[in-house]
Amino acid sequence: MHTQSGKSLWIALLALICLLGLVSFTQIHTANAGLERNREDVQHNASSQSKVPVKLSPVTKRQFLKTINVYGKVESYQSAFVAPKISGVVEKLFVDEGSRVEKGKTRLFEIDNLKLQQKVDNARQNISIVLAVEKERKALLRKAQIDLDKKSKSYARYKSLLEKQAITQESFDNHEADYLSAVAEVELKKAILELGQAEAKQAVINLQMTEKDLADSIVIAPIDGYISEKHVEIGEMGQPGKPAFKIDNTEKLLISAFIPAEYSSSIIQDKTETELTLYGEVLAPKLKVSYVSPVIDTKMHIFEIKCLVEAGTHNLKPGQSLQMKLLINEQSAIAVPTRALIENGDECAIFTCENGIAHKLTVEKGEEFEGFTEIKEPKLLIGSTVITEGQFMLKENLPVTVIE
Repeated sequence: MHTQSGKSLWIALLALICLLGLVSFTQIHTANAGLERNREDVQHNASSQSKVPVKLSPVTKRQFLKTINVYGKVESYQSAFVAPKISGVVEKLFVDEGSRVEKGKTRLFEIDNLKLQQKVDNARQNISIVLAVEKERKALLRKAQIDLDKKSKSYARYKSLLEKQAITQESFDNHEADYLSAVAEVELKKAILELGQAEAKQAVINLQMTEKDLADSIVIAPIDGYISEKHVEIGEMGQPGKPAFKIDNTEKLLISAFIPAEYSSSIIQDKTETELTLYGEVLAPKLKVSYVSPVIDTKMHIFEIKCLVEAGTHNLKPGQSLQMKLLINEQSAIAVPTRALIENGDECAIFTCENGIAHKLTVEKGEEFEGFTEIKEPKLLIGSTVITEGQFMLKENLPVTVIE
């Protein structure tokens, strides 16, 4: 009985030892698996934390030109729309689009010239007739005055005889009637002569008017330049105020632009310079602003400027649009190379490097000039460095390696 109890005890003890061994084996296996996972995580993190090669550039203090960027339009230095001075049918055209014209010399077109020439000839002939009639009327007036002088003397003599009762009243009355008739005849001849003289003056005025119309029928170029537009053909009706041609003088050009009113005190005539860019090409030399409007448009809050382009300095044509960069003042500022900036929407950032670790820094940029950008905020230390190559592969706190 005692032997049976002891045997059972040894069996229970052996079972307990086996159970404890199984538990220990399970714990060791679990621990080993955890260590393996940790090692894999470390290896993964080490791989993800491989150093990114970057290049650095120093933060510097540079001189910046404050600029205004606008679009300008190229215009002719001088242009003119040429319309007929009188109404009539266009009979001749002497030029076409592209023709070179000279001020005061080149004929452009002709209107009703033959008809107006006939009017001038008729007016001259009418003057000849009027002058001949006037000459005749002067002669008749002189004849009437001679007759009046004769009858005036006869009238005086017969009046004296009547007073002496040497003639009858009837005889005197006849001579008095002759005298009064001669007086009336002179007055009539004077009136007729004055009418003729007025007609002669009117005839001269008519001749002058028809001669002017004849002169106006041939239109001469008012400025030097080239015919850039043609709006009339032979046989069409020309009218004052309706342009027939446009002339552009392109020996010089003007570039005009409109500037926000806030810069009205910053742009100075004959001093402020502008840089021109046409189709991506910067044109040289720079131009000076030759005109600044003294008036600001109250509705648009803008004012106009113009730059004179001398002949041969730039290969420009009227109607072209180009970019204008107005250089309005110079200032010193903390700057970084423009290529260091990372812009995403409204955000602008740079990466700095400290102890081999990249740090992202959001900045407020200012002016750009000659490959550098002003950094307004935060204040950077002169001589510190920013990453200018490799920054687009970086994130905050990534390790980097600096290459030359």
